[in-house]
Amino acid sequence: MLHLFKAYQKAEGRNGDCLNGAIQLLEATSVLIANFTDTRPITSAEDDRLQCNARALQWFTSWKDAVMSDLQDTAIVKRKKLMSQETRFDMKSTILGFESLVRRKQKTHPGTSINAARVNSDSVENIFCQQRAISHGANDNPNYKQFMYGMNTIILTADTAVVATLE
Repeated sequence: MLHLFKAYQKAEGRNGDCLNGAIQLLEATSVLIANFTDTRPITSAEDDRLQCNARALQWFTSWKDAVMSDLQDTAIVKRKKLMSQETRFDMKSTILGFESLVRRKQKTHPGTSINAARVNSDSVENIFCQQRAISHGANDNPNYKQFMYGMNTIILTADTAVVATLE
């Protein structure tokens, strides 16, 4: 898609400048897609792919800040100019969380690597599913006591393979 937009922009000549924002968005998302589907292992927290992810996140943050600082637009118009707050949060959490995972892994197990394409949230989702099952079924907003009771039960009954993936 990025290639097509750039080719279309070039074909449009001076009128193609109106595509600058869309192309910047595609460039930032293309970097993230390429890095999170990359099967090459990351062996260092200094890996250039992590730096590229951070630059993409900075672009998204700058975009949000620019839209939100526009005094002429109403809050509704500003929200329409951006991705949803949930999408921005998920993207930020993914980028920062993965970088944190790499740094923690390198600190606790030097010399090992992480393959970004193979990392997923299944183990975390399994805990949430177990929490919901223990905490009175479809209760997706348990109180502190319910959550802690469920968490203790999950930890005490967890299979060692599941516990190992959470560490």
